[in-house]
Amino acid sequence: MHLQIEYGFYLFGNVERLVGELQELLIESQ
Repeated sequence: MHLQIEYGFYLFGNVERLVGELQELLIESQ
């Protein structure tokens, strides 16, 4: 169970970073 929670945080961190990179790309392309 504890491992599952850590994996969830890991996934969430990756998604957050991906969104940040996408936003930077959108800002640069405008």
